[in-house]
Amino acid sequence: MLGPNGAGKSTIIRMLCGVLEPTAGWATVLGFDVARDAEAVKRRIGYMSQKFSLYGDLSIRENLEFYGRIYQLPAEKLARRKEEVLTLTGLETRDPNQLASTLSGGWKQRLALACALIHEPDVLFLDEPTAGIDPVARRQLWDLLFELSHRGVTLFVTTHYMDEAERCTSVGYIYNSRLLVLGETESLKTLPEVTPAGTRRYEIEAEHATRALAALRGMEGVLDATLFGQAIHALVREEVPVERLAAVAGASAAGVRAIAPTLEDVFVTLTARAASAAANGGAGVAEVAPVAVNHRVTERPEDAQRPATEGRRERVKPRFLAGFVAILLKEFSHIRRQPSTLVFMLVIPVMQTLIFGYALDTQIEHIPTVV
Repeated sequence: MLGPNGAGKSTIIRMLCGVLEPTAGWATVLGFDVARDAEAVKRRIGYMSQKFSLYGDLSIRENLEFYGRIYQLPAEKLARRKEEVLTLTGLETRDPNQLASTLSGGWKQRLALACALIHEPDVLFLDEPTAGIDPVARRQLWDLLFELSHRGVTLFVTTHYMDEAERCTSVGYIYNSRLLVLGETESLKTLPEVTPAGTRRYEIEAEHATRALAALRGMEGVLDATLFGQAIHALVREEVPVERLAAVAGASAAGVRAIAPTLEDVFVTLTARAASAAANGGAGVAEVAPVAVNHRVTERPEDAQRPATEGRRERVKPRFLAGFVAILLKEFSHIRRQPSTLVFMLVIPVMQTLIFGYALDTQIEHIPTVV
């Protein structure tokens, strides 16, 4: 799921996870209605947030045990799943008693992924999972995600890295909470909006790329130009000869070659087009591009009935005390690690008892009163 900041990617994930109730529309995850059967959805999915949201003052082992108990895994299964996810994510090489706050960014993401997988979810939601980590850790994390995909786990990913989006089987693009396109990456690159009729895209290798970029942007017939590494990608009208492009950029004719658009070109083009449509009319954003490319988009009439639950898709009622033991044990872990908190738990309540019991008199006698 691609889109500029504020487009609604995280909000959509929260709705699909059953955490945020949709203001309109409908959605199902694994056959469960996200508004009516939110508890059933939560038991079958895993979620990784944008920022590290585990307990930093709990160890690797304690975080895994806490999430396992929240999902009510039996003790025997929890022990087995801990070993499995530690091995899968490579955390078995770390000290299980190491505090989560002392891990590096990449290892924190591995721990977050392990906690999200502890209950064997069928669908895993990843909200910018590699933001802020180094390229090596990104590559390793994606290797883990490919392994999960091989095992049959469906991945729903939001990202701003185009190379990560290229690895996905399907890409959806939203702008201002509206889905503009949905399809396979190669299909999206062929959209007429990305490379309009009468234009071509070129990659230009020049000795001084930044100087060549400035020259090309001022050249007639060049509709767009931007740096890609040490080369320049340009959208040019067909009538502009390659030799003239090379001359303006200070490159040889061999350094100019026609290329297909990248997914970043799709992203930038659709964003600019949607922003222009919103500025000119506001309501035109939904009509910027076809909604689906080689994909079937299900439309639901307003009067349609919600999908009937059948078989295993039975409605699950929330158990309000289900996580009580997990939270209680987690708090004891905090206290054991920081004994000073015992002062606030025991000493202060005793002092309050003494003060209210002996120092304060609650019997009212001989109170001057003015009416």
